[in-house]
Amino acid sequence: MNFCGKCGTKLAPDDAFCPQCGQPVQGGNPSRANYQTKPHHKGGWLALVLVLIVAVGLGFWWFQRPNTSQSALTSSSTSSTSQSSATSSEQSVSSSSTSSSASLWNTSKDQALANFMASWAPKMGQSYVKYDGTNSIRSAPGSTYPDDFDKAYFQSTPAKGAGDGTETKISMGWAPTGQGPYDYNVVAIYNYNSGKLVGRITYAFCVHNGQPVALVNQTTNGNDVWTVTQNQDVSSNFAKIFNEN
Repeated sequence: MNFCGKCGTKLAPDDAFCPQCGQPVQGGNPSRANYQTKPHHKGGWLALVLVLIVAVGLGFWWFQRPNTSQSALTSSSTSSTSQSSATSSEQSVSSSSTSSSASLWNTSKDQALANFMASWAPKMGQSYVKYDGTNSIRSAPGSTYPDDFDKAYFQSTPAKGAGDGTETKISMGWAPTGQGPYDYNVVAIYNYNSGKLVGRITYAFCVHNGQPVALVNQTTNGNDVWTVTQNQDVSSNFAKIFNEN
């Protein structure tokens, strides 16, 4: 069986020319298989390359997306932590500043005052009992402190005796930091009972309008009257201790 050497058309034994393309059949007629045109794969290769490029691009985008998201999350978390730390630091400084300004009296100053009273009282031939912050102290006339501060009166001059018309009712109460709701915020109380009838000397160390004031009470009956102490050792040492940092 012969085929056209040009187009591969099947030839009859007596064909001199290819009935399809007119090619002379002389010179031998190779088989159809040898002369079939090879398929052109250029278009297929191009499509394959494009598909591979798109696939690689999508894969790169896919694997990068979690990293970007995580990076954004980490950045956001870091920023949030920094802001939280800054806020916490500011609050700490603010709290410390507020606490410092509010606490006009502290344990260190309280101990310094106790040391002064312990050294000063014997010189006066007296022995004082200090209010411990829990157990009320009782004076010889029967008043108890700080319980009876709500009955306090103030006299601007040394006491002349109850009922002389110079006493004024005052707001007075226990406030161990010196910062309280009273006109006279008491930070320390010392009482001495003389043992002679109802004799007593009671000191109330106060903060009045932000300033140290040492009040003394020696009344034995009538209103519970407080006056500013005339003892300079007591008043000056209290002021010195109060103003210490």
